[in-house]
Amino acid sequence: MTVGVETETLVGKSSYQCLQNNGYTEVIVRAYQSTVRVDPNFASSTRNARDAGLAVDALITVTGHTPATAAADVAQYIKDNQLSVGTTWLFPEAPDRYWGTDKSANRTVLTNLVAACKAAGLSVGIYASADRWERNFGADFADHSALPLLYAPFDGQRDFNGFTAFGGWTSPARKAYNGETNMCNAKVMSFTWRP
Repeated sequence: MTVGVETETLVGKSSYQCLQNNGYTEVIVRAYQSTVRVDPNFASSTRNARDAGLAVDALITVTGHTPATAAADVAQYIKDNQLSVGTTWLFPEAPDRYWGTDKSANRTVLTNLVAACKAAGLSVGIYASADRWERNFGADFADHSALPLLYAPFDGQRDFNGFTAFGGWTSPARKAYNGETNMCNAKVMSFTWRP
């Protein structure tokens, strides 16, 4: 069993060490913001997490306005800053605020971004809930089900019990089981689990 956290703000090494001392061994650090830019805290937080001994993944916040060039921007930033990350998770934001109602257009945005991530050499996964997926892209949209899924029911349970297939996924790779809180002098956006 592996548990981790997701962070979006600048987090210091001592906070990551505290999280590690509390049993968390991996972190997802936001790399790209909904404001359509690389997160200025990405490099520092990634280095701090690595220095604290945590495995690091990246997160690209995806909206209906996220350009496919976000993938190349993140990949270049990783290279320029000599960062080491595992999976880059694409996180589609809430439907009503960040996406239009045209599901076909929304699908195109996500598909172009997935293709751009692969072309940029990023290992890519999808971070989504069934509700957001259906509202943004439609229940029948299964084009990316070969990618690993980090699903987000925020049910407080460290297990995959209760997972209901969506988007073509019949099983997840990881789960966000609890949401936003402050811990170890850090703003933690979610807590993750995988077997």
